[in-house]
Amino acid sequence: MNLLGKFGKAFTKILTSDAGQSHRLGNPLGVDSGPFLARRNAMALMTGGRGFTTPAKEPRVHPTFGTTRGQRKRARRSFANLSEAARQERNCESIMARTGMRRDEAARSFGSL
Repeated sequence: MNLLGKFGKAFTKILTSDAGQSHRLGNPLGVDSGPFLARRNAMALMTGGRGFTTPAKEPRVHPTFGTTRGQRKRARRSFANLSEAARQERNCESIMARTGMRRDEAARSFGSL
Protein backbone atom coordinates (compact mmCIF):
# COMPACT_ATOMS: atom_id res chain seq x y z
CA MET A 1 0.00 0.00 0.00
CA ASN A 2 1.35 3.42 -0.96
CA LEU A 3 1.15 5.69 2.11
CA LEU A 4 2.49 8.78 0.34
CA GLY A 5 -0.25 9.00 -2.28
CA LYS A 6 0.51 10.40 -5.72
CA PHE A 7 3.84 11.89 -4.60
CA GLY A 8 5.08 8.54 -3.28
CA LYS A 9 7.11 7.72 -6.36
CA ALA A 10 9.05 10.99 -6.38
CA PHE A 11 9.70 10.99 -2.64
CA THR A 12 10.69 7.34 -2.73
CA LYS A 13 13.39 8.20 -5.28
CA ILE A 14 14.75 10.89 -2.98
CA LEU A 15 14.67 8.71 0.12
CA THR A 16 16.20 5.57 -1.37
CA SER A 17 19.88 4.98 -0.99
CA ASP A 18 20.43 4.52 -4.73
CA ALA A 19 19.62 8.23 -5.25
CA GLY A 20 22.91 8.83 -3.50
CA GLN A 21 24.57 12.10 -2.63
CA SER A 22 22.71 14.16 -5.23
CA HIS A 23 19.34 14.04 -3.46
CA ARG A 24 20.32 14.43 0.18
CA LEU A 25 18.71 17.33 1.98
CA GLY A 26 20.98 20.15 3.00
CA ASN A 27 23.67 21.82 0.96
CA PRO A 28 26.40 19.19 0.57
CA LEU A 29 29.06 21.14 -1.35
CA GLY A 30 27.75 24.57 -2.28
CA VAL A 31 25.39 26.25 -4.70
CA ASP A 32 27.36 25.49 -7.85
CA SER A 33 28.10 21.87 -7.01
CA GLY A 34 26.80 18.98 -9.06
CA PRO A 35 24.78 17.42 -6.21
CA PHE A 36 23.05 20.75 -5.46
CA LEU A 37 22.15 21.30 -9.12
CA ALA A 38 20.88 17.73 -9.45
CA ARG A 39 18.71 18.11 -6.35
CA ARG A 40 17.36 21.45 -7.61
CA ASN A 41 16.51 19.84 -10.95
CA ALA A 42 14.72 16.94 -9.20
CA MET A 43 12.60 19.37 -7.16
CA ALA A 44 11.75 21.36 -10.31
CA LEU A 45 10.65 18.17 -12.07
CA MET A 46 8.41 17.22 -9.13
CA THR A 47 6.58 20.55 -9.20
CA GLY A 48 6.46 20.88 -12.98
CA GLY A 49 8.79 23.89 -12.88
CA ARG A 50 6.23 26.04 -11.05
CA GLY A 51 7.88 25.96 -7.64
CA PHE A 52 5.96 25.21 -4.47
CA THR A 53 3.68 28.26 -4.59
CA THR A 54 1.17 29.39 -7.17
CA PRO A 55 0.48 33.07 -7.81
CA ALA A 56 -2.82 34.55 -6.64
CA LYS A 57 -5.61 34.86 -9.17
CA GLU A 58 -7.00 38.19 -10.29
CA PRO A 59 -10.39 38.96 -8.71
CA ARG A 60 -13.36 38.11 -10.91
CA VAL A 61 -15.22 41.07 -12.40
CA HIS A 62 -19.02 41.03 -12.62
CA PRO A 63 -20.03 41.05 -16.31
CA THR A 64 -22.88 43.56 -15.87
CA PHE A 65 -21.55 45.93 -13.22
CA GLY A 66 -17.85 45.75 -14.13
CA THR A 67 -16.84 45.62 -10.45
CA THR A 68 -15.30 43.00 -8.21
CA ARG A 69 -17.07 41.41 -5.27
CA GLY A 70 -15.02 43.48 -2.81
CA GLN A 71 -15.89 46.73 -4.57
CA ARG A 72 -19.61 45.86 -4.46
CA LYS A 73 -19.37 44.99 -0.75
CA ARG A 74 -17.64 48.29 0.05
CA ALA A 75 -20.29 50.22 -1.92
CA ARG A 76 -23.12 48.44 -0.05
CA ARG A 77 -21.46 49.12 3.31
CA SER A 78 -20.96 52.80 2.45
CA PHE A 79 -24.60 53.13 1.33
CA ALA A 80 -25.81 51.43 4.53
CA ASN A 81 -23.69 53.77 6.70
CA LEU A 82 -25.01 56.86 4.91
CA SER A 83 -28.60 55.60 5.17
CA GLU A 84 -28.23 54.96 8.90
CA ALA A 85 -26.74 58.41 9.48
CA ALA A 86 -29.64 60.00 7.58
CA ARG A 87 -32.17 57.95 9.58
CA GLN A 88 -30.58 59.02 12.87
CA GLU A 89 -30.57 62.64 11.71
CA ARG A 90 -34.30 62.46 10.88
CA ASN A 91 -35.07 60.92 14.27
CA CYS A 92 -32.99 63.57 16.03
CA GLU A 93 -34.85 66.35 14.19
CA SER A 94 -38.15 64.72 15.14
CA ILE A 95 -37.20 64.56 18.82
CA MET A 96 -36.06 68.20 18.74
CA ALA A 97 -39.35 69.28 17.14
CA ARG A 98 -41.51 67.31 19.60
CA THR A 99 -39.70 68.07 22.84
CA GLY A 100 -37.90 71.34 22.17
CA MET A 101 -34.52 69.85 23.20
CA ARG A 102 -31.25 71.34 22.01
CA ARG A 103 -29.39 69.44 19.28
CA ASP A 104 -26.58 68.19 21.53
CA GLU A 105 -29.13 66.75 24.02
CA ALA A 106 -31.21 65.10 21.29
CA ALA A 107 -28.15 63.69 19.47
CA ARG A 108 -26.68 62.12 22.62
CA SER A 109 -28.62 58.84 22.14
CA PHE A 110 -27.54 58.36 18.51
CA GLY A 111 -24.24 56.74 17.53
CA SER A 112 -23.28 58.58 14.34
CA LEU A 113 -24.37 62.15 15.14
